[in-house]
Amino acid sequence: MFLEIIYFLLPAAFANMMPVFVKKIPLLHFPLDAGLTFRKKRLLGENKTVRGLLFAVLASLSVVLLQSFFSYGIIDYSLHSPFLVGLLIGIGVILGDALGSFIKRQFAIAPGESLYVLDQIDSVLVFPLLLSFVVWIGFRYYLLSIILWGVFHLILKYFGFILGIEEKKI
Repeated sequence: MFLEIIYFLLPAAFANMMPVFVKKIPLLHFPLDAGLTFRKKRLLGENKTVRGLLFAVLASLSVVLLQSFFSYGIIDYSLHSPFLVGLLIGIGVILGDALGSFIKRQFAIAPGESLYVLDQIDSVLVFPLLLSFVVWIGFRYYLLSIILWGVFHLILKYFGFILGIEEKKI
């Protein structure tokens, strides 16, 4: 079960990391919120971009398409379109991250600053729910995915700090 969840989370993990790796590419550097505000505060801020969404979806699609060649995991790709699954995972990851950003903006937490727990799980909260329109993984897998995602997020942030990719230690 543990390996199945990790395998299930791989497309989301790549989608979640991709905006960080492409942030210096000037292509499509347009904020997702188009500068809109709510209660005189930006909806998402400058760091949530069309570029990030596009590359997150491409990363998720790539991993799901590779996974669809294997008969392992929670999702049976003979019953579900890998393209649709990859698209929903990529969009869901960014929507979850955007939800976290919206909450942080409303609480006046600066971009890049952390809101513990929310920052660790925001992405994994939404994508399985969005994916449920096509395939539901079950409540137990959903809860275990949230726990594993949070733990791995902290571990990866720590290694990112050691490698100089992340600016702040957890």
